[in-house]
Amino acid sequence: MYTPEEIKNPNQKIPKGFKKIGQVKNPLKPQKDYIFFRQENLLIIFLGGEWINKKTGEKKYLHSQSCFPLKALPWVVKMLDHFFKAPKDGGLPAGKIAATDIIDGEKLQFDRGMCVGGPNHGGYTLTNLSRINYGRPSDSKSFQRFDFPDPWLFDGGLLEFWKDLAERYERGEI
Repeated sequence: MYTPEEIKNPNQKIPKGFKKIGQVKNPLKPQKDYIFFRQENLLIIFLGGEWINKKTGEKKYLHSQSCFPLKALPWVVKMLDHFFKAPKDGGLPAGKIAATDIIDGEKLQFDRGMCVGGPNHGGYTLTNLSRINYGRPSDSKSFQRFDFPDPWLFDGGLLEFWKDLAERYERGEI
């Protein structure tokens, strides 16, 4: 499985072959950068922001990135639909809070959780169970993921942004 180069700071250097396909603001964390890239058949989600040490005043740009097959874009929309529908209407069975599928050879999980992206609100998490977080040992259980906190998803524009990317992907524009 191909592992794309890690982006350290999008304001300084973007690895060769990365194409920016979107950027979205998280109203829960407005100081952070959420930038979406495509490289080959991968969706790369970059999260970064400046961190200031309150004791020393030292500044650092902290970052993380997660990779998913591009086909995860419409798959997440489908998964949200399953979570929103009653079981009798094609939704997830009662009591089930996660769905797992193999998408383009990678094992993805979409689940519902509490305190997703912060305290006091639920949300959803997309986890790539085929990819370990950058910088972790190969036997780690620290998988790449992206959080969909309810306030951002429903009131902050993330749902519309994600659906737009999924539609653009399905039209062959990404």
